[in-house]
Amino acid sequence: MKKNILTILAVLLIAGVSAYATAPQQTCPICKGSINKSLHVDYDGKRIFFGCAGCPEKFMVSPDKYMKEMKAAGVELESAPAEQPDAVEPETAAQHDHKAHAKSPQHIQSKCPYSGNPVNYSVYADSSGKRVYFCGNGCKTNFLKAPEKNLAELEKKGMKFENTPTLQTKCPCGADHVNHKIFTDVNGKRVYFCGNGCKTDFLKDPKANLAKLEKKGMNFEAAPKK
Repeated sequence: MKKNILTILAVLLIAGVSAYATAPQQTCPICKGSINKSLHVDYDGKRIFFGCAGCPEKFMVSPDKYMKEMKAAGVELESAPAEQPDAVEPETAAQHDHKAHAKSPQHIQSKCPYSGNPVNYSVYADSSGKRVYFCGNGCKTNFLKAPEKNLAELEKKGMKFENTPTLQTKCPCGADHVNHKIFTDVNGKRVYFCGNGCKTDFLKDPKANLAKLEKKGMNFEAAPKK
């Protein structure tokens, strides 16, 4: 009789462990609260849900650590959906600079390489001639632990990144050279020209002309502080 009871208890214990091992995610790995399925990141082929807005960024600081903790706790994560190519939307003049940049022809990255969430175009890192954008500083910090290695791994997975923008080498009029003795400072940027004629045309409406040039992807060095 005692042997039978022990056998039943052992079966129940094994069943309980098995059920726990296949339990879907119910708790945020960061704040330990209930998950909100509108807050998530995709990592290593899995979708991880969170409880608070700041949790995804904290997760991406040490993602492997939290993945191991969830695995040890018997959490079965959902598979991340296959990524679909993003449609290119037309650019409108009313958009903020970062959004306009996101829709410009030369911009090819729209999702964070770690979280899969939309990128914040003010958060980026440059490595090996490439500019990588992130959803937040947590992902950026994770990337910068080994930038060249991480960039190579991301490109190996098929991710594409734009070239790091270079500072001005051409005159705003299109000439392939500039004269560094001929320039003007506007909105904290220094703009060089190939000659005084181009400078005169630019100065007819400097702020508007600078905005047009930056919208086309031209980059200018910061004007020296006076």
